[in-house]
Amino acid sequence: MPGTGAIPYTYLSLSQLFTGIALFGFVRLIYIYHKTRDRLILTHTLINASFFIYMLSDSISLIMLLNDNYCEHLVLTRKLMLTAFPAAAAILVHQSIALSPLMKRINIFLLGAAGLLFAVFTAIGLISPGLITGASSAADNFVEAAPALHQATPLFLFMISTVTFYLFYTAGVFSYAAAAGITHTDQKKFIYSLYTLVYFALTGMFILLFFSSSSFFLSSYYPHTSAGMAAFIIINSFGLTDIYMDNARQLEKVKINYEKNLYSDRLTGLNNRGKFLADMKRLLPALQEKNETSTLFFLDIDNFQDINESFGEHTGDELLKAFSRRISGRGGRGAELYRIGGDDFVLLIRHYISAQDAVSLANEIIASLRNPFLFSGMSYMVTSSIAIMHIPRDGDTPDRILQNAYSVLRQAKRHKNTYLEFNSGTLHSSSERIRAVNILRSSIAEDRFALHYQAIVDSSGKPFYAETLLRCTNPDPSIGGPGSFIPLLEKAGLMKEVDNMVLRKAFYDLEMRLKKRIGISINLSSSQLVDPEYCVFISDFAAQHGISTELIVLEVVENTLIENLTAGRDNIRTLKEMGFRIAIDDFGKGFSSLSYLSELPVDILKLDMDFTRSIPGDPRNAQISEHIVRLAHSLGLTVVIEGVEHQEQLDFFNRLGCDHFQGYLFSRPLPIQDFIGKYLIASSEN
Repeated sequence: MPGTGAIPYTYLSLSQLFTGIALFGFVRLIYIYHKTRDRLILTHTLINASFFIYMLSDSISLIMLLNDNYCEHLVLTRKLMLTAFPAAAAILVHQSIALSPLMKRINIFLLGAAGLLFAVFTAIGLISPGLITGASSAADNFVEAAPALHQATPLFLFMISTVTFYLFYTAGVFSYAAAAGITHTDQKKFIYSLYTLVYFALTGMFILLFFSSSSFFLSSYYPHTSAGMAAFIIINSFGLTDIYMDNARQLEKVKINYEKNLYSDRLTGLNNRGKFLADMKRLLPALQEKNETSTLFFLDIDNFQDINESFGEHTGDELLKAFSRRISGRGGRGAELYRIGGDDFVLLIRHYISAQDAVSLANEIIASLRNPFLFSGMSYMVTSSIAIMHIPRDGDTPDRILQNAYSVLRQAKRHKNTYLEFNSGTLHSSSERIRAVNILRSSIAEDRFALHYQAIVDSSGKPFYAETLLRCTNPDPSIGGPGSFIPLLEKAGLMKEVDNMVLRKAFYDLEMRLKKRIGISINLSSSQLVDPEYCVFISDFAAQHGISTELIVLEVVENTLIENLTAGRDNIRTLKEMGFRIAIDDFGKGFSSLSYLSELPVDILKLDMDFTRSIPGDPRNAQISEHIVRLAHSLGLTVVIEGVEHQEQLDFFNRLGCDHFQGYLFSRPLPIQDFIGKYLIASSEN
């Protein structure tokens, strides 16, 4: 065994130091790849792995110098590891730089060449290691054996030259890409590390060429290649750290912007619906665990849509911002305001307040809105409907809270400018309505509706036409009668389907069962009244059934007509021109202006049954009824009295000269077959 004086401790120590640096860099990159799963990091990890194996083999080969077999294998492994760099470098260029089509083809070629060279050198090393490692490393003493570790064989020099070429290629491409700004990330430190490695590689190559056979080799030899690799690892490590620190900062900015956009209302700057739901998910379990209560105030601006339509969306937006500023200061410290919809806001009071304090705060909010909002040189008066809820008592999930709150708000908005507290009765009523709507929706799909007919007759009971009345055959009592389920259908947006169904059934009955021997009346919904296409549709539908439009009376409820007068006026005129007769139903119920009667081509006026029921016994209603009948006759209208149930009522209106009557005194609404049996068969027999 050689003496200690003959062993190059400096070389051995530096080699082990550089191996430790390579190991640290390799492990660190494995950890980063595990966290990021970034393919770019994987490529850097493969480069570091080859460098680590190179330096580890170098260190161990010196320690095991006297064992020829192991030493030769380690020397071969060390030298072959250099050939792994070119392929990794070409992959790194492809991943990091937006290459032009020509450069892509060149890089792919170089990648293929690098892979082929690695395979060829590995095969040669396995078959004939001496061509790469040089003479046998066995010797009687360390000084004679050590030079073989670094012997510059022609094949090894070719390997070193190839690696150096790829180093120059990689450094040059990255330098150009950095100058042109086509790298995916900042690669300055990686470029510095490449040029450092180039320097050490060239220096090591120079020593191999000119000093490897010298007797001064051991004393002068320095692990240049290992030093270059260690410098590359250190500098590149800082560069990768910078890249991922920058990525982390960018990710944090994206996260902040994402949360800001996700949870912030752009118009008012308040927290939005998403933030409210997220806060509820965190707050509810804490309240339940501590047995505490928080209070929510749901606010909805009354008639906000009218402001948008009348003054424009810009004014509406300004009003929303002013409204939010005025409400934000309410509720004291810890109160938080959210905008959860168009004109819907929620004020959250996290700490406990009593029911009485909650009512006082609601009144305070309502009072604060009495002062008009001033902007753009105009003042705007608004009011708000408020729903008060105490959670988790009034809702133990975010969805249930919203569902219950909107149920209360709907009740409050019927009166407007007021507040309502949640109670289980309100919830029950809302649930019943939802259940009824679902039953009605199923009934439409299953065609569980039928038409009944009630005759409009003269004083002797002779029929002139029959009113079509909708009935639901579903026996579930929750849907109620027509007075209950028709408003539900309208609010649920199902009326168009029902209108089409009524028209189809009515025209079938008129053509196939009534045989066109008597006319019928059909009620127009608000959607039909304002739809220009409906005029053409009903006219074409009548023509398809061979039904004269003179047999059809189209009835419009007076309140519906007044609410849609502007949009419905032209349609009524069009329907009249097509030959349909027009009737005003429930006339006088709203005590509306009578001026529209002179503007519209109306044929029939049906007096609301509230007047009929009060007669005899109510002199004032009797006088009003008399004036209405005279007015209608002066305009050439036919007068129909609804709700006639007693002979005294018939006698009174008959004395006024009314034309037709409708009510239980003559007949209840009848199924089509019963109506035919009572009126048409009987009249034909007479």
